[in-house]
Amino acid sequence: MEMYLLEQTSDVYKMYRQKLEEEVLYGGHISLREYMMTLEVMDDVNRKDWEKRLWSEITELRMIQADVKALQQQILEKPAEIAIPEFVMDPRIRE
Repeated sequence: MEMYLLEQTSDVYKMYRQKLEEEVLYGGHISLREYMMTLEVMDDVNRKDWEKRLWSEITELRMIQADVKALQQQILEKPAEIAIPEFVMDPRIRE
């Protein structure tokens, strides 16, 4: 699931890279980081259409990331189970 998150994040960046570069270069923003921080606090009505789509994608990626963290935490908290294969337990098979 972590690889899925990584691949999706990469795909989103590749899809919006050109628009992000143009916005930083010509939109009067200091850097991509500052632009993204501005975009995060901006109301949806003030965003351009592509910015709305981008932010929707980012929101979905954040939800996936939260799911991954929750699964990792559950794995860490789950006690280790000992699994003994049936062929070990069956005396007919051991002979």
